[in-house]
Formats: sequence, structure tokens, C-alpha cells
Amino acid sequence: MKDTVKQQINELEKGQIFYISYYAKKHREIITRKGKVDETSQIRGTWTTPKGNYCFCYFDLDAETLNPYRTATNPLKIEKEVA
Repeated sequence: MKDTVKQQINELEKGQIFYISYYAKKHREIITRKGKVDETSQIRGTWTTPKGNYCFCYFDLDAETLNPYRTATNPLKIEKEVA
């Protein structure tokens, strides 16, 4: 994962909408999701697993489940939505 992606994630502000792309094991492909940073995702934040994977918790705006929070592991790209 690029350090620029980490930097972009760290620069996200509460309520900011973005598109994030990462490999999803569940789907076995690279997916792109529309998300935002809110209070809960700020608390969960980012972390590195014991295997060295970088993880980022975000609120999935397109989620159709009761729990709209997702974890992007080793995100490949993040783009802020332009208003």
C-alpha cells in the first residue's frame, strides 16, 4: 500500500465523503465503495494487524445491512468527493 493513501486517510475530516478501493476477500476482487468518516469510524480509526496489514474503518454510504461500518484492508486508492 502506498504511503500517500495513508496520508490521504489521515487528512479526511469528519463528515467528508470519499470513494475507497481495496481488495475484498468476500468478493474476491477489487471493490470501490462510497463512504464517509463519522464519530464511530474516527474512534475505530486505523490500525495495523500483526501480519502488517493496514486497516481503515469507515461508514459505507451504500450499505444495505444493519451495520454500515466496513474495514478496508490495505486500501489501494481513495478519492475525496468533489462538491
